[in-house]
Amino acid sequence: MILKSGVDAVEIHTTVGHLAEFKKLWQTILPYIGHLKLVAISCPNGEGMIDYLHELYDAIAPLSCVNIWQTDGRSMSGDIGAGTTLATVKLGAKVLRAKIPGYVQLAGGTNNYTVPKLRAMGLLKELTRSKSQVMGENNVISHTSARLGTETSVAGVAYGSYARKLLSGVLEELEAKEVDNSSVKVTARLEEEPTLLWQAVSLADSLVSQLKHEF
Repeated sequence: MILKSGVDAVEIHTTVGHLAEFKKLWQTILPYIGHLKLVAISCPNGEGMIDYLHELYDAIAPLSCVNIWQTDGRSMSGDIGAGTTLATVKLGAKVLRAKIPGYVQLAGGTNNYTVPKLRAMGLLKELTRSKSQVMGENNVISHTSARLGTETSVAGVAYGSYARKLLSGVLEELEAKEVDNSSVKVTARLEEEPTLLWQAVSLADSLVSQLKHEF
């Protein structure tokens, strides 16, 4: 039903050892593959992960759209420590070395230290032009370069739990503006609150500007 509505990108979460379940899901997606521009597959580390990713690629190939391997280093962590991001950076490097067709995006354990760590390890291709920033209803901020990197560089960084934590103060202020009128709750909208909106943009910029100097 969702795919029939015109969705042009999907993100699939899986774990090592669930190939049969993945293939079953893929069969439901396959009739709509011609309408998709991007397929992202998110997988945490585990024994046999690289072999599993190769099996996944064999299951989806040939693919007419962009595919991204999302390395889920520490799922839903939102931690802010410098050491937290190391797991996802190392996992990204591990997948890059495997040279599985597609691009690698970091997730799970990403935070303000992720980009400096990528640069220090030589895993980030410096680009003069990039395309990025999504702040959706789940307050996920992501960055994907216009040229999407190479076999030796990470193509993007997704800030999920960390972004929500970063924006939590703004969201709490927004919720405080919600009012109950005759038992009907009126939901406050961020785009209708300029002060809070630009606070959120500034916070998002603190992450995205590390990869894109002009937000």
